[in-house]
Amino acid sequence: MAQLSITNWSPETPTDKQAVLGQLHRLLAHPLFKSSKRCSSLLRYIVESCLSGEASHLKERTIGSQLFNRIADYDTSSDPVVRSAAFELRKRIAQYYHEPSHSHELRIELPVGSYVALFELPTMDRSTESMNSEAASKPPLPRPPSTKRPNHRRFVYAIAACVAAVVIAGALWSSQENHQSSLDQFWRAVASAPGPILLCVGTRNAERVSSGSREDLEHPWSADFRDVLPITDAMAFSGIATFLGETKKAYRVQSAKATTMSDLMQGPTVVVGAFDNPWAIRITDPLRFHFEEKGENFHYIADRKNENAQYIEIESETPGRDFAIVARVFNNATGQITVVAAGLGAQGTTAASEFLTSRNYMDYLLRQTPTKAASKNIEAVISVPVVDNTPGAPHIEAVEVW
Repeated sequence: MAQLSITNWSPETPTDKQAVLGQLHRLLAHPLFKSSKRCSSLLRYIVESCLSGEASHLKERTIGSQLFNRIADYDTSSDPVVRSAAFELRKRIAQYYHEPSHSHELRIELPVGSYVALFELPTMDRSTESMNSEAASKPPLPRPPSTKRPNHRRFVYAIAACVAAVVIAGALWSSQENHQSSLDQFWRAVASAPGPILLCVGTRNAERVSSGSREDLEHPWSADFRDVLPITDAMAFSGIATFLGETKKAYRVQSAKATTMSDLMQGPTVVVGAFDNPWAIRITDPLRFHFEEKGENFHYIADRKNENAQYIEIESETPGRDFAIVARVFNNATGQITVVAAGLGAQGTTAASEFLTSRNYMDYLLRQTPTKAASKNIEAVISVPVVDNTPGAPHIEAVEVW
């Protein structure tokens, strides 16, 4: 069968442009694009701009302003809405054309590093064309009459052998999958992602100002502002870092205040801490379980599916109780996998880190979820009793899988 090769092509005539628009409508009608309004809007905007001769205006800030309603001089480094949308769009385009039924169609591509579309027509491979034309020019050779009867039994055996090979391969893969621990299954998407893991840790500001008291004179302090890692968050960070070291997956550590959106787009991320880590708040904000803050001293975890559910830290009782969010989600803004270990209080964050690195706790989590949840987005609220500032065994309050 002739193979297809792709050649660059510029639609110049009305007929050519109509062909591109027809292909654009095919893509937009596909479930890959119908499920993403942002990708569909960006694809339509780019293609129509190219066809109308306005490709020179396809710059990040211009697209952000005209398509995503950003102000004209918005900061693209802190708000990479266009880059993240283009990243997702390229993935969906690649998935679309990977399907065999679309391999013969006109191609619309968005090269990395550019917002100008390329249009490509499928053509017959030159070497194949040459062979076909040469063969067509030669008269067909007469075929001698066959003296052998077709061996249908051998054909059946060959088919049976192929089916058996497929079944055995599937069984081996299934066996390997089942022998992986729940902890391995949960972290597999993170460990297999390209690039080192970013361990993004929340910090707090410490301020010491001399008041002139006798105690201050004995221990003089000048005004001092610095990032301080609370001991409980340090314990949580240490537990996750030790676990990542055992997996042999490279990781780097950065404070949440020093972390930018560009950093989060470089590879998978683990965010530790909640109200001292603005990235944890931002990442969980669109999820079912998210953090809410009313005033300086009232924080809780809210549930979008149950407005009456409010998980609030309790310190006045013995034992007290803390809550945390543990999650592993694909972050659409960064195009990367993100793991969250974030508690309302320090003990909640510590418990969350232990939960995410414990095989027993991960078994407990996956028992509460549907089959194959280990390969999907998963978010849970856990509670822990607290005695003498030490968290006890966690309990799963609610889980969301999608």
